[in-house]
This record gives sequence, C-alpha cells and structure tokens, in this order.
Amino acid sequence: MQLAAFSLQLADGSEKQPLAALEDVPVKIGNLWVLEDFIIADMTETDDAQIILERPFLATSGSTIVVKEGRITLKVGGVLSCILFYGR
Repeated sequence: MQLAAFSLQLADGSEKQPLAALEDVPVKIGNLWVLEDFIIADMTETDDAQIILERPFLATSGSTIVVKEGRITLKVGGVLSCILFYGR
C-alpha cells in the first residue's frame, strides 16, 4: 500500500484526499481473475456504493459494453466472461 500523492474530484465538485493506493490487487469478475489498482478514500458508507470501472480496467480486460442489452463482456487470456446489469 502506498500513500496517494493526488486528490480526487467527486461528481459534486468536492475534492477528497485518498488515504492510499493499492496496485495489482487480484479481482475475480465472473470466472476471470484480473489485476487491478484501487484508490482507498474515506467516504460515507451507503448501501448503494458503486465501483467505477475506468478506462485502464476496461482496456486491460478487453471489455465490450452493450448498454442497450445490459451486458458487459470481458476477455482476458482468451477466456470470455459475460456480466449482465440492469437499472439503466
């Protein structure tokens, strides 16, 4: 874990100083494992907290997003995994 030397600008325009950054954390998505980086921030706990998938993750995982069908397809090491989402 490393100290984060940057700030985050949130959707409401406010800024937060992250507590730390984690690199190369193994994450299982469907039947695939990928290494991803995470930023740790002190935030108010809610039941509907969301993880934001940014471009580096989407590029690494070879993602295809079809919003109309509510589907994200990931391809890592030749293995495909499909995740369905709803509530657009």
